[in-house]
Amino acid sequence: MMQNFLKFLETPIQYLKGVGPRLADLLARLNIKTFEDLLYHIPHRYIDFKAIESLSQAQIGEQVMFKAKLLDYTEAVSSRSRKKVFSALFQNKFEILETKFFRFYASLTKQFKKGRWAILQGELSRFGAQWQMVHPQIQWLEEEEDLEEAGIIPVYPLTEGLNNKMLLRFRENLLIQFSKQQQETLPAELLEKYQLPALSESFESIHQPVDPAALQDLNAYASRAHQRLIFEEFFYLSLGLALKKAGQGQAEQVPSGVALQIDQNLIQQFLSTLPFTPTQAQQKVIQEILKNLSARKAMSRLVQGDVGCGKTLVAIAVALGVIQTGYQVALMAPTEILAEQHTRNIQKILEPYPIKIALLKSAMSAADKREVLEKIKSGEIHFLVGTHSLIEDEVEFKNLALAIIDEQHRFGVMQRAELKKKGDGTHILIMTATPIPRTLAMTVYGDLEISTIDELPKGRQPIDTRVYSEKDLPRIYEFARKLIAQGRQIYFIYPLVDESEKQDLKNATQSAAHLQEVFREYKVGLVHGQMKSEEKEEVLHNFLENKIQILVSTTVIEVGIDVPNATLMVVEHAERFGLSQLHQMRGRVGRGSEKSYCFLVASWPRSETALQRLQMMSKTNDGFKIAEADLEIRGPGDFMGTRQSGLPDFRIANLVRDLPILEKAKKEADAWIESDPHLSQEKSKDIKEVLFHRWKGRLGLTQVG
Repeated sequence: MMQNFLKFLETPIQYLKGVGPRLADLLARLNIKTFEDLLYHIPHRYIDFKAIESLSQAQIGEQVMFKAKLLDYTEAVSSRSRKKVFSALFQNKFEILETKFFRFYASLTKQFKKGRWAILQGELSRFGAQWQMVHPQIQWLEEEEDLEEAGIIPVYPLTEGLNNKMLLRFRENLLIQFSKQQQETLPAELLEKYQLPALSESFESIHQPVDPAALQDLNAYASRAHQRLIFEEFFYLSLGLALKKAGQGQAEQVPSGVALQIDQNLIQQFLSTLPFTPTQAQQKVIQEILKNLSARKAMSRLVQGDVGCGKTLVAIAVALGVIQTGYQVALMAPTEILAEQHTRNIQKILEPYPIKIALLKSAMSAADKREVLEKIKSGEIHFLVGTHSLIEDEVEFKNLALAIIDEQHRFGVMQRAELKKKGDGTHILIMTATPIPRTLAMTVYGDLEISTIDELPKGRQPIDTRVYSEKDLPRIYEFARKLIAQGRQIYFIYPLVDESEKQDLKNATQSAAHLQEVFREYKVGLVHGQMKSEEKEEVLHNFLENKIQILVSTTVIEVGIDVPNATLMVVEHAERFGLSQLHQMRGRVGRGSEKSYCFLVASWPRSETALQRLQMMSKTNDGFKIAEADLEIRGPGDFMGTRQSGLPDFRIANLVRDLPILEKAKKEADAWIESDPHLSQEKSKDIKEVLFHRWKGRLGLTQVG
């Protein structure tokens, strides 16, 4: 019964009445490929058509909704800023509203057709006698008759070629078929305990709401239907992580680790020879790792800490101990730039020891690569550093005991598992400079032990962070010139590599040329992700040697570049970056003993969330506070990068908003695994089917039993 239901959910979307191959291709852009995807593509807001107000009833500064017809639109150049401004006039029966867009691209203007009806939502303002909205949200209506529809209308995320009315029609056809399934995916005892509605009832309430009184709860994802689906998402994720941590649900049980007898005296002697004293937090984490390594269970530990807290030193100290017992160590980094920097640092720090270190990268000759591969296999190379290349089939170790993964959020769960397979009982040590809020750690890293380095090295000064607008650039240039005259170096960061038709943003390539004109007496370098590895390496090496005074870059320098002489970072279009990303980039300065600065140059208009981010950056240097704020502002979906990051891809749940539900669902999942560790009892039959259907790939589970 459950298997048939899951097959129904996996039905390709093109077979739904009214869709077909052409519309299926458009739906795929929204990541809707199956019936299940369509069910979980839930409205991002709901509109009660009868509650939309007239402008005369609203207050200036309020968020209002206004239904009206497009009268006219114009594109002009602002006399003040000399930038393009797109304006459009909308009218209902009695009132006219002017809308303005200061940042726009062609696909936006194509939607504006005279006579077309829309619902506009935004902050109401007034210019003289004219009502205005700047950058309102627009919900285009297909026909004027749409305005007469009563009740609540769901509004869905869309893509070009699909409109809301089509999505509503597809949902209606799917719900008719879904209602015939009569299948439940949560245990009856949990539905009863938490008074949760049935699955079919939940989807009907979300996609076809009828009660205007429920509007507020629907828009806040707080309706009973939303709560049920959120609980279910958290329950199955927690169940999968609990299985994984217990070593169940995998093709093989968690292998016993290589029990390593590491010489503590060697580690302490190594630390005492450093030109600085390791922090107590570093010492504590080293001891936690060594304790794991001496056990017969394979270690899976995450070391998290703020930018500059010394995670790499911890990893090198532990690696030294592992190598001295006769085993190999591997370190996987997300970029070649970072892998190359790690190699240099490791070679420098471990120079007094008879340890052979190698770098494996794509930009190697076939002969060099073959030589490295042979030496890894023979055990001649003790410490191998590389990127994703480390998990390629051709890489064979003699006796890999410790695999270190830097910046875990750049890698997926499956990549972690592939690296682990390179040895027999390999211990895994994961490092991240993106501090993980507790709520995120409960879910993403539920199968790991966590160590935190919550202390910065002595003498590290906070970075003076200030927010500016574009008109302040001449002052910033003057300040930068004074710093360079004192022998310091500067970063300028931009969101794009080259000019874009879709986004009116400054780009690194043109800005590098502009800055070379401004700072003619100094050398300006450019680095970005589209350059060849050797070109990037040369530019970064020249910057490190102070042959380049100003480095223009995209976010390619976000992770790992370490130039102690750089004391100013200028981020243009700072409003375009996430909080954690800004914090990571800011961490590239302040690496030495000199006072350092980070100037965030924002362009108008700034959204409310962008303003929150910039204000938080200027208030604190504490990465943990910033991580919490970033998770709260942006939500978990974007917190640590792309969908390939290994983060759970929640369809409805939100780790900040829904924390109380997460805690309940996790408690129930843990209790279930405690009572049925292998999910082998009759009561777990359906649960096991659903779990592996949803999380098999994303958690690296393999169904057994």
